[in-house]
Amino acid sequence: MRVVQPPSDEHLLPVTVIGGDSGAGKSSLVRHLLTHPEGHSLAFILDDCTPLELAADSIAYREGSFLTLTNGCVCCTKDDDVPSALESLRKRADRPSHVIIEASAAAHLRRVAGYAYMPGYRIDSIVVVADAQTIRHRVELLETSLRVRRQLESAEILVLNKIDLVPARARNVLRDWLNVILPNVHVIETEYGRVGSSLLFGVDPEDAERDALAVSTTWETTFRMPGRRAQVPRAEEQASGPSHRVWSLVASDPISAHDFRAWTTHLPKTIVRGSGVVHISEDPLYRYHFDRVGHRSQVLRHLPWGEATPGTRLALVGL
Repeated sequence: MRVVQPPSDEHLLPVTVIGGDSGAGKSSLVRHLLTHPEGHSLAFILDDCTPLELAADSIAYREGSFLTLTNGCVCCTKDDDVPSALESLRKRADRPSHVIIEASAAAHLRRVAGYAYMPGYRIDSIVVVADAQTIRHRVELLETSLRVRRQLESAEILVLNKIDLVPARARNVLRDWLNVILPNVHVIETEYGRVGSSLLFGVDPEDAERDALAVSTTWETTFRMPGRRAQVPRAEEQASGPSHRVWSLVASDPISAHDFRAWTTHLPKTIVRGSGVVHISEDPLYRYHFDRVGHRSQVLRHLPWGEATPGTRLALVGL
């Protein structure tokens, strides 16, 4: 975990880059996220919205290259001009809560992520979609190219799609290989590109506190997430991909930076996202924003508490 000072107090829109080879399931993932936003207001910058094959009754209206859905999500084509698309999104009256840029199969993902440093934006994560069966064959034949290896290593979250096409024994070999070459990448196994928006983009702590299904508890240095357990997913979870859990953690007393850093270090790999505000005892007049993507955690010094009651409120999302 690193503690940094943000360049300004401006509210910056988070940007996620989604990459992967052609046929891996990027369009399936994007379509699923667009139609299952889980309370997020998402905006997608794509090469082409046509492959999504969105139902006509899901589209509210069209405006130029922008397509607005009835659930509030937005899809637009980048026309090889990502900066203009980002500038248009930033100026919209109904600004999104999260922006997703689709990268082509041959794109250098870290370079695409550079667009997130435009005014008004910040980089959130790089998500790579991979065809589990294709990766399996490459592992078995030792034919993983440098380009594919670089693409996988750029990811903070790897969506291993079409996992249902890989036999159980081969899945274990594939998992072991990925754990070796990608020790700091969180892998989500799924099929048909179905991954819950909360797993990729997190949950706001206030939303977590209102979620009747969230596990609510008091933050303590000794608190540990329970390990992965077998669950029978509800019908709506089956429709949205791998079942996930949300934890809502609160603390009224200030927390030392050392204790909080130690706690984040010991979070299990099953925790994919984390966010919230932390009351740090060494700097009690300022609120600190906590953000976790996969294995990467950071805490940003933000605005003073002012008239707000200081306290720690966190939301964690995991498998």
